[in-house]
Amino acid sequence: MEGACRWRLPPLVNNLPKGAAMNLLEVRIDFIKKSGFRDLVKRGGYADNGANAFIQSGARLLDTLQPNPACIRSHLTDLTENQYQVTFSDCRVVDSVWVIDEDGGRDNQLKRKTIGELRDLYPGPFSDIDTGIPAYYAPLIGVDPSMQDAVAGDYSADFLDLLFGKAYATTGIIIMPPADQAYTLEVHGRWFTKRLEEDTDESWWSINRPELLVLAAMCVREMFFRNTEGVRGYLDPNFGSLALMLKGIDRDMAAQEAINSGRRIVG
Repeated sequence: MEGACRWRLPPLVNNLPKGAAMNLLEVRIDFIKKSGFRDLVKRGGYADNGANAFIQSGARLLDTLQPNPACIRSHLTDLTENQYQVTFSDCRVVDSVWVIDEDGGRDNQLKRKTIGELRDLYPGPFSDIDTGIPAYYAPLIGVDPSMQDAVAGDYSADFLDLLFGKAYATTGIIIMPPADQAYTLEVHGRWFTKRLEEDTDESWWSINRPELLVLAAMCVREMFFRNTEGVRGYLDPNFGSLALMLKGIDRDMAAQEAINSGRRIVG
């Protein structure tokens, strides 16, 4: 009787177009085909049996190793009068923040401050600060894990400049002064690419560079099994397969930044 690692996948595995855009299902099939880790899909098919976890971790690895056009995004949200806290998910870095009034003006880019600097500029409870055109922002700070079940109302002082709860993927900003009217807030920054969960899901990596997503998933598996040499084969800057393939994206991003800044590109 054949062992579990020797059964064959359906013919679809061998018929994927080379270099074609893929969804999660197709990435998973290609991952199994190239890696041979057939225990990571269910016997007799390609339903997930652990492969997705490596693919998702691989996508996060790619996001942190190499910026790509999809990671530079804007988050838009409407501010109501008196609002001064805004939260969002999967944001890695906030680059700039703007408020846009009802006429579409984009004149007021907010200046970055720390929470401490905001408290110096606006002493007292933030909820008691007079409203105005937002001029500053600061990263929202979360409470420590022992307080994850607490809420701001549990305390006599005003702690609405803190992020309570268990939303570990959530971050946000405090703006000051609180909005004096309705605005649209635009947050420019770097986000993680879309998380692949359903078989039909797609992301920037799966559409544009699915082969890198497969390699990254294979690399993550080597990390979990503490295969140092295997990881080096992917990530060594001089000969690692994943590292070398990422350099092309890095050059493209550098070229685009140079063009945006008006510098001449040579070569």
